[in-house]
Amino acid sequence: MNDLQEILELDTIEDFDALMSANRLELAEILATPKTAKEAAEDLGVPVTRLYYHLNALLDAGLVKVVDERPKGALKERIFQVVAKTIRPSRLFLETYGSEGMAEVSTMAFRQAETRFGAALKAGLIGAETDERTATLGLVNLRLSTARLHELVGRLEKLQADFAGDEGEHSVSFFHATHPRKDQS
Repeated sequence: MNDLQEILELDTIEDFDALMSANRLELAEILATPKTAKEAAEDLGVPVTRLYYHLNALLDAGLVKVVDERPKGALKERIFQVVAKTIRPSRLFLETYGSEGMAEVSTMAFRQAETRFGAALKAGLIGAETDERTATLGLVNLRLSTARLHELVGRLEKLQADFAGDEGEHSVSFFHATHPRKDQS
């Protein structure tokens, strides 16, 4: 039942739109482990009737699937799970939408990261009031050879994958953007 693909590549802007609302992204994260709609609604603190709209959008986009069913009275209760640990644009997406499409998707991702980071700050989860080091934020400009740039990207992807399967007590957002930049010299 817990058989996630490592990577799901999306082909269209609409696929990303289906995922990138705050409610759907949060729902997808909760469904990293199999849950019923009722269990997911409880985790989110929302009525199950409100959750179904977002759940159906994720199902229609192929981002979530039914992984099991169990009897519940005269009915069957469906158990849902996301289909992959990592979601990214496909080669077809890049060929179809080019840099404009990537800019649109990256803007969606940056907005989500900004919203989540701001919410964590407001909730006091990050800052001088906390005793533990639980967050990092930085912008670093590096000068790397092509080989070292490939190494950096590979190591970041491996780092993310190494932590992706953990079931610890902290829900953590990991957002990074590594890219060549137009030199300003």
